Amino acid sequence: MNAVFFRKIAVKKIQEIQKEGKIPVVVGGSGLYLKFISHDFSDIPPQQKETQEYLNSLSLEELAHLFSKLDPNGAKTSDLKNRRHLQRSVEICLLTKSPASEIKKQWGNANTSSLYGILLNRENEDLNSRIEKRTKWILKNGAIEEVRKANHYSESYAQAIGFQSIQSYLQKKIDLEQCQQEIITQTKKYAKRQKTWFKKEQWLLHKNAKNLEQIITIAKKILS
Repeated sequence: MNAVFFRKIAVKKIQEIQKEGKIPVVVGGSGLYLKFISHDFSDIPPQQKETQEYLNSLSLEELAHLFSKLDPNGAKTSDLKNRRHLQRSVEICLLTKSPASEIKKQWGNANTSSLYGILLNRENEDLNSRIEKRTKWILKNGAIEEVRKANHYSESYAQAIGFQSIQSYLQKKIDLEQCQQEIITQTKKYAKRQKTWFKKEQWLLHKNAKNLEQIITIAKKILS
């Protein structure tokens, strides 16, 4: 899955629902995927196997150096430790022969005439507590076994939060407590990046909601 392919199948499904006279509701956490269906966007090329294989062979430091050369402005505002994002940005630069940051500027405005967005926030204390509980829960309910049985997996899967920490635990490089803490820390950092990303999306209504009833009330007001 990637954002371009996601847009292709999501837009088709949204149109099918609309033809039935119903309102499609898109729910998720990935800002980039959301933006690919909420905005007019430039023709970003799909991933290319040969280019991916080459980029996979590079270290994180080599990728960051290459990105800084190809797109110095983009490198200044990017998380150069996020390998997945970094690698995709470099790939866009190579395939389009243009800076990825310039390509992304070609995204149009949000289609707010027929699209409404709500960003639901939680207070940091509540969010961090939920992250800690969720991490403990997934480690007790199958995450370790899932990684243990994962003999064949993609580069994207290997970059998922928790995968490498659980692998280290299975290889007895770290104990379970350290594995758990690493996943909690990584998830909190990811949540912080998500909040920062969504703040830039001014078309979204930022709402604080603590329970399902509040969410429903907010949604009804938007849709009425």
